[in-house]
Amino acid sequence: MDERDHRTPGMREDAEEEVRRLLEEAGPRPGAPETELASITETARAAWRQAVERRTGRSRRRAWTIALAAVLTLGVGLAAWWALRSPGAPAVGRLEASSGEVRLDDSAELPTAGRELRAGAVLTTGGASTPEAGRAALRLAQGATLRLDAGTRVRLVTPGRIELERGAIYADTGTGGDHRALAVETPLGVALDVGTRFVVRLGDEEPGLRVQVREGRVALQRGGETLVTGAGYELVVRADGSTDAHAIDPYGDPWRWVLEAAAPFDIEGRTLGELLDVASRELGWTVRFEPPSLADGSRTVVLHGTTGDLALDRAILALLPGAGLRGDLADRVLTIRANGG
Repeated sequence: MDERDHRTPGMREDAEEEVRRLLEEAGPRPGAPETELASITETARAAWRQAVERRTGRSRRRAWTIALAAVLTLGVGLAAWWALRSPGAPAVGRLEASSGEVRLDDSAELPTAGRELRAGAVLTTGGASTPEAGRAALRLAQGATLRLDAGTRVRLVTPGRIELERGAIYADTGTGGDHRALAVETPLGVALDVGTRFVVRLGDEEPGLRVQVREGRVALQRGGETLVTGAGYELVVRADGSTDAHAIDPYGDPWRWVLEAAAPFDIEGRTLGELLDVASRELGWTVRFEPPSLADGSRTVVLHGTTGDLALDRAILALLPGAGLRGDLADRVLTIRANGG
């Protein structure tokens, strides 16, 4: 099958089905405020009266149908609105870390780590060119992790569906049996992961969409076609609809923000070997021990304390001397030797 003609069904759910599912997940909620219910009810009644008074006979019956449809539409809209704004709306994730300006639902209050995020929540980070540039790390309810670059605005629709309005997100959805499907919707297409780590960036100053894949594959649905991008490649969709794909370095300088947006790695009680495993995944480092027998020892060295504000790469090099080791980094190969060796 031609990948460009491939379809992935069910990406845009029917509106009423989406509302029904949200209401089921949310469970019982408190009633809407009386003033808001009264306003909505009166609006529906006025529409009904106006439609009926203008018609008789067959036209009147048609007016009843139109009026009923209007009432049902208002009802579905009210259900969706109340489900998303109610404290009982389903949780879709949690904020793990943030820096700079990060707004939740455009509130003046800056959310803190651990804040639960509900369906419909909107997160906005301060722009890179402002003094309050912000970044954030989230964990979705289905297990995938997201990182938001500066100048980003996203809406969390469900644990598996994100709307990107501007800026960039990095997603890690796991692989194999740990894979958590994720759809990132943008005005220029829907990015569907195939067990991967990737960036979706929606341009502002430079209009267009960029999908950069670090691991796995991403399928981008746009119009009647599906474009598939693999690890080490970037797919560009320009505002005029033209596309281009080219090779990239999946751990180069443009990815630095992904590391800086990550939640801090808690070293207390963890082993040096675990930290090095994280480095391999996050930084693309190859870790070598000289002699190789040192590798076994790294699994028994237990770390304590905190790395503070140090980024992962700098934290590792700072921690090695405390374990009687030193590290030499060249071309993303970290060679670890015993101090004095």
